[in-house]
Amino acid sequence: MRINPVNDVNTHNVPQQKTAQAEIHIKNRENYDKTNIETVLDGIEKSLEKIRSFLKAEAQFTIDRDLNMIIIKIKNTETGEIIRQIPPEVAVKIAKNLQELIGILFDERA
Repeated sequence: MRINPVNDVNTHNVPQQKTAQAEIHIKNRENYDKTNIETVLDGIEKSLEKIRSFLKAEAQFTIDRDLNMIIIKIKNTETGEIIRQIPPEVAVKIAKNLQELIGILFDERA
């Protein structure tokens, strides 16, 4: 006696299995979406905090006559701390040292 495997399958359970799998997939997707949204919100919150810190700041523009350069300093108005300098202090020092070196070279040639 041969048994046909197709006839032995309980076909009325197949749609229920697919529905259960679809529900699991939807729940997993919802959990992923919640995690993804939380990650995005954390990133936005950090960005807003940076913006808030800049809104408590003032810009100071100075001209270095020796270098013929404008220097911008962003300072926190509450603490007086320099948040950012454009160009950075290191670049200003390098430019001053180069100016001095150029002056020494021209003096030796003359």
